Amino acid sequence: MNAHLDIERLTYLVYGMMDPAEKKQAGAHLSECADCSKAVRVLEGERRMIVEATEAPEAPEGLVGRVVEIVNGKTSTALRSRRNRAWLVVSSCAAGALLVIGLAMALTGGREPEERPANNKVVQKPGKPAAVNAGRVSVQRAGAWVEQTTGYVPGQGERLRTSDAAGATLGLGEGSQFKIRQGSEIEFQGVRGPKPVLRVLEGEVHCNVVADPQPCSIEVGSSTVTVVGTEFVVQVLEDQAAFVPEERLPRSPRVSLRVISGSVEFRAGASDLRVTPGWIALAGADGPPWIWGKEKELRTEIDKAFEEMFKKGFDLKVVMTTEEPWRNRSDEAVQASVDAVPWKNLAGAVLWDEKERDASVREQRKARTMPPDLRGDFGLGWGRVQKLAGELRVGGDFKRACRNNLASVRFVEAMAEALAGSPLTEEQRLLLKSSEIVEDLIPILDPAAPPLAKWKAQGERILHTAEYLKEALTEDQYRHLALCVGPAFFVEDYRTWVIDAPSGEDAAEKVARIWMDNFKLPPFVQAPLAWIADDFVRGHLESSRDFRRRHGAALTPLQELELSNRHLENQIRAEGRVSQVPSLGEVTKKRALAGSKALFKVRIAEGK
Repeated sequence: MNAHLDIERLTYLVYGMMDPAEKKQAGAHLSECADCSKAVRVLEGERRMIVEATEAPEAPEGLVGRVVEIVNGKTSTALRSRRNRAWLVVSSCAAGALLVIGLAMALTGGREPEERPANNKVVQKPGKPAAVNAGRVSVQRAGAWVEQTTGYVPGQGERLRTSDAAGATLGLGEGSQFKIRQGSEIEFQGVRGPKPVLRVLEGEVHCNVVADPQPCSIEVGSSTVTVVGTEFVVQVLEDQAAFVPEERLPRSPRVSLRVISGSVEFRAGASDLRVTPGWIALAGADGPPWIWGKEKELRTEIDKAFEEMFKKGFDLKVVMTTEEPWRNRSDEAVQASVDAVPWKNLAGAVLWDEKERDASVREQRKARTMPPDLRGDFGLGWGRVQKLAGELRVGGDFKRACRNNLASVRFVEAMAEALAGSPLTEEQRLLLKSSEIVEDLIPILDPAAPPLAKWKAQGERILHTAEYLKEALTEDQYRHLALCVGPAFFVEDYRTWVIDAPSGEDAAEKVARIWMDNFKLPPFVQAPLAWIADDFVRGHLESSRDFRRRHGAALTPLQELELSNRHLENQIRAEGRVSQVPSLGEVTKKRALAGSKALFKVRIAEGK
C-alpha cells in the first residue's frame, strides 16, 4: 500500500479532531495498514504523557495547537527531514510540530492583534460600495491574476487574493471590515442580505462586522457563518506546502471559527451551532460542527502542561533533525560496522555504474547491465552501509550513514582512489577534505524540486568535489578523474533529448513544439513561445561554441558535466519564462514551472 495517513492526519485522529466521515475513512485504512496503526499507537502513548503533565484528568484537544506554536520554533529542522523523504518519527511535542500550522492560527490568531478603529466606529460612509481599504490584491480575469491596489472596487463574483505580507482589507459601505491574510483567496458576492457577502476559498479572514438589521453571512468550505454584528476569525485548514507528502490518502478541508466578540451562528451540513466569545469551533466536509475548546482555558492548561514537561526534562527533539548525536560516534560497534564495508569494491562498482550511464546517455542507447561480479560488490557494499545506518540509528536514505566521520573518511578515500586510478599516499589521504566531499557526493536534495534544478545542483556539487580532489591528486591522477566524472555522476534518472536540426530556426521550432506538448500549452501562447525557444537555442549554441573554443572539440566527461550545467541553467531560465507567459491558467503554469524531465542538446547540421 503506497498511500499512508500523514502525521497531521494521524494527530487529528488521536486527538479527536476528525469529523465522523473522515474518522470512518481513517479507521478503514488503519484496519489494512500496519505502519499507520503502529504510528497511531505511538501517538496515543505520547498523548497520555501530555495529559499526565497536567493537573486536569483530561487535557483539552486545544493542547495540540499550543504544541504547534511552541515546538515549531524549537524544531525547525524538521522541515529538512521532510526533504530527506524520512518518515518523521516524532516525540510527543514533535507530533504537534507537524500538525498543520493552521490549527495554531485557529488557537492563537497566529499573528499580532488586529488593528481596528477606536470604539468600532464606522470608517466608510454608508452608501459607498465595497472597496479595498488597504493593501494590494490580485483579481482573477480570464485565467490570469491582475494586481490592484487600495481603492479597488470588486464586482460581484470576482475572486481576490493577496500576497501582501500585511494582508489586505476589504470594507463594505456600512463599515464592516474583512482583513484577508497573506496567501488567502476569497470570492466577493455582494452586500449584506440573504446571500453570503463573500466566500473564503483558501486561507484566513478576520471579520469585523458592524451591527445592522441585515444579517452578514460568510461561506467557508461547506460551512456558513451568519452574524448581525460581531468580530470573528474564519480559516480554511488545509495542508501547508512544507508538509504535503508525495503519496497520501485524499482529505477534504476543514473550517475553524474563533469568536472574539458577539455571537456567531455556525452552520455545517444540516446543523447549527451558536458560538460565543472566546470559543473555537471546527467543522469538517460534512456532518455537524463541534466546539473545540475555550481559548483562555486552553492557553492556561497548555502553558501549565509545558511547564511541567520542561521540569521533567521532556525531550523536544525530533528524530533525524540533528546529526551531532551520531556524526562523531567512533565506539567499537561503529568501528566494526565501518570496517566491514568493502569500500574499495563498492567505489569501483559505483564508478562503473555512473560511467556506463553517462555513455548510454551520450550514445542514446540502453545502459548495459552491470557485470555479475561488480553487481555483487555493489549490492554487498550498499547492504553493509545500510546495516551501518541502522546501527547509527539513521533513518531515511541509508547513504546518509556515510556522513558519520569514520564512514565518510573511508568512503571518500575509496572514491578518490577509484577516480584517480591508483592508491593514495598517506600524505594525500591527509589532504582529502572528507567532510566537504561527502556532503557533495551524497547531498540532500529537495525531492519536490524540478528534475533539471536537481541535476544542476548536483552537477555543481560534483564540480566542487573535483576541485577538492585536485588539491590532493597528482596531475596524472587528476587527468584520470576527468575521464571518470561526467554528467550522470550521482544524478538520478539523468537523460537528454537530442534535437537534430538543419538550422537554428528549425531547432527552435522543435523546442517550442516539445514545450507545447509537454506543458499542454494553449494555442494563444505560440507567438511568445517561438521567441522564447529562439532565444533558448541561440544561448545554447553560443555557450557550446564558446566552451569548445576554449577546451577543444573532444571534451572529457568532466568538461561535459561543466557544459551540461551551463545548458541546464539556460534551459531552466527559458522554461521559467514559459511559465510567465500572461494569461496562462494556474495548472498550466505549474506544469511549466515543473520543467522538462530531460536536458535538451541541440545539434545543428555542419556549416549551419
